[in-house]
Amino acid sequence: MNSFLFKSIIDNLCRRRTIRYKHNFTLKENFTEFFENVDNKYRNQPGNRRLFSGKLPFKLHFAATSVINKYRNKNFRRKVKEIEDDFLRIFVNRESEQQQQDNVENTKKINVDESFDYEMAMKNIGFKQEMQERHRTLYFEKDFYNNHECASYMAARLPANFAVLSHVFNEIRNEEPDFQPTSVFDFGSGIGTTIWAADHYWNKTIQEYFCVDMNENMNQLSRELLQRGTLNDEHILDRIFYRQFLPAKHFPSYDLVVSAFSLLEMEDTRNRLYVVENLWQKTSGCLVLIEHGSKAGFQAIMEARNFLLQINRKIQLEQQQSNLPNQSDRTEIDNRLLSIGGSIMAPCPHDLICPRQSILNKKSYCNFGVHYQPLDYGQTNPRIKSEKFTFLIMKKHGNHHHCWKEEQKNWSKIIEPVVSKAGHAICRICDNDGLLKQIIVSKSKTDKHVYKCIKSARWGDKLPMDVNECTVDTETETTLTKTKTDE
Repeated sequence: MNSFLFKSIIDNLCRRRTIRYKHNFTLKENFTEFFENVDNKYRNQPGNRRLFSGKLPFKLHFAATSVINKYRNKNFRRKVKEIEDDFLRIFVNRESEQQQQDNVENTKKINVDESFDYEMAMKNIGFKQEMQERHRTLYFEKDFYNNHECASYMAARLPANFAVLSHVFNEIRNEEPDFQPTSVFDFGSGIGTTIWAADHYWNKTIQEYFCVDMNENMNQLSRELLQRGTLNDEHILDRIFYRQFLPAKHFPSYDLVVSAFSLLEMEDTRNRLYVVENLWQKTSGCLVLIEHGSKAGFQAIMEARNFLLQINRKIQLEQQQSNLPNQSDRTEIDNRLLSIGGSIMAPCPHDLICPRQSILNKKSYCNFGVHYQPLDYGQTNPRIKSEKFTFLIMKKHGNHHHCWKEEQKNWSKIIEPVVSKAGHAICRICDNDGLLKQIIVSKSKTDKHVYKCIKSARWGDKLPMDVNECTVDTETETTLTKTKTDE
């Protein structure tokens, strides 16, 4: 058969109805005047999220270098490399699917059970007790890092973790500038990176740090970094408390609760949701969840996101449908909504289903990137590296101490690097209607301020504009007609 004819037949068979959306852009209120001011540059608009320089604070860098010099031996570089590679060996193992990674050696798998009903499990009296006992017995089963391995972990992960935490805390400061936490709860605190990052933004207001990590060697290294890095401020240790187990009680609550790179340490859905629910109950302001920007990390964050939004929707539905004559019953529902109700602060501009988790986008996942300068632990020519991560920031409603402004709540979020060419730019955003949109702006056809704002934007920024679909071009579906051939 003629190759050209064969290709045309395949094209006709595979062709479907295609829809192309054109977009109309409307700047938010007062932003036309904002960009008309020559002192305001497009890259400095309020939706800009670029701030971190990629370098550790001097005191922390000095303390980390001292620890490396103390523990470095001939196998130190090899151990650091092994720890860096371990974070690339985490795969998702769904309960209902047979994964191809089953035969892969030296890999870590997390189990995802999408059918698990946490609410029904909580009604079981023994479930909560089982989870508490499980977390305590895990202490005797887990193979913890020793002192030298903790130092190797610090050399491998400290700059990357600090860069990621600084980026996420910068999101909070941009979204809610008036949020000033006074207490921090850090689950899976490790070497105390959260303390340094939070102190960088809110050192004048934070009065207490509560750190939870099972590995006592990690807690000891965290103290060592603080003592060497704060020679003139040793009283900071009086504000920091260390524990090895997650407290079962939900009081007291904390303004900022953080779990950074810890959810993947728990291998099944039951344990992860138990921890997320416990952390959310301890939150009075913001809950921050961070994981690596891999498929497994995204799955863990989506699992927590769907769970927290499901809790909030259910309580709201109970409040709307309740026609209780008894005032005490109504008050109980209102109190539940105030105690556990919340919404997403970042990165999503909506509280709807994540479009990356839909069937059409099953192979994609949402992540962001930062650059950092690695520590010098004897490697040749340490260069600037990049780290991908995924995160979720939930803010709790009903607390009178925090008044959320939500000025940038509905701004579109750039979820992929902007493709900037001569005279035009291509950008993919997650919009406040819960849809992914690919927008194209050109210098000749788009408003000047809109074009320059998008062209100067970067991955992770927010756009101060409304994006609306204005026209639709459709291409009718073609069918392959059968022709009779002469025998």
